[in-house]
Amino acid sequence: PLARWKRASLPELAVLARWALAISLILGFLSPLLFGDWSALVGFGLALALWIVFSAVLSLRKGVKQTRSHYGMVTAHIGVAVFVVGVTLVKGYESADDVRLRPGETALLAGHAFRLDEVSSVKGPNYVAARAQVAVSRNGRPVTTLYPERRVYTVQEQVMTEAAIDPGVTRDLYVSLGDPVSDSQGGGAWLLKIQHKPFVDWIWGGCLIMALGVVAHAVSLSGAEVLKALGRGGPLLSFYVAETVAFLAAILVGLRWGVVGVATAFALVSIPTRAYFIRLTGNAIGVSLRASAMLVWMFSI
Repeated sequence: PLARWKRASLPELAVLARWALAISLILGFLSPLLFGDWSALVGFGLALALWIVFSAVLSLRKGVKQTRSHYGMVTAHIGVAVFVVGVTLVKGYESADDVRLRPGETALLAGHAFRLDEVSSVKGPNYVAARAQVAVSRNGRPVTTLYPERRVYTVQEQVMTEAAIDPGVTRDLYVSLGDPVSDSQGGGAWLLKIQHKPFVDWIWGGCLIMALGVVAHAVSLSGAEVLKALGRGGPLLSFYVAETVAFLAAILVGLRWGVVGVATAFALVSIPTRAYFIRLTGNAIGVSLRASAMLVWMFSI
């Protein structure tokens, strides 16, 4: 948000962003200590998110014309930062374990205790299922009770697992019920998969905030501005459309092939569109720096 199209120079950007960058690096690389496991890659991701936030907030204090369009831009950038925090912390600190429990036994994961209370049989409209009751606690205090199921659909004779999820602002807990297993104590044990994903909801929250920023920008445009964007500004509008498609494609690819897939998809589609944008505007500094930082972060996680 600090870069002015066609007028931003590297020394000017360095002066505007020096404090934001310094504070972001310090706080970003110290933040992983709060999770008890310091990681340079997590620190880099958090520093990048903080830099985006501080730059966006700083733009409000630099005499920039305060319009709804500008507020929409700032909101969208904050949404990107929230998205980066979510992806960074999920990839850096998510944990999972496959355990075998008998009723009354407990498994520990990420400071949470998962106790299998019982497994009962239930009947649905077109399936029969084994339903587990799993009590979750933290530091001896009850958190929630989850009810994962292992369903057998009677018509197709198909077995499916219905995971139980406890969502939260700072973490989501997942429990899946597997097959019953026999052991030396005469059976009664079940396989369970337990997962802890910190800040995973921030990924979707960041996307929502970005969408709100886009809407705030769109509703602030007058009819003349819209016609200008569709007319003389057509090439510039095509850039934004192409980059939006690139971002959505990167997310979809990432759901299948992980973060490396995200970076690859984003690079294949977004880098050519950014090169075209540099040709249109001459703002190679701001575009190149931001694209490089995002790609380095995605490949590093």
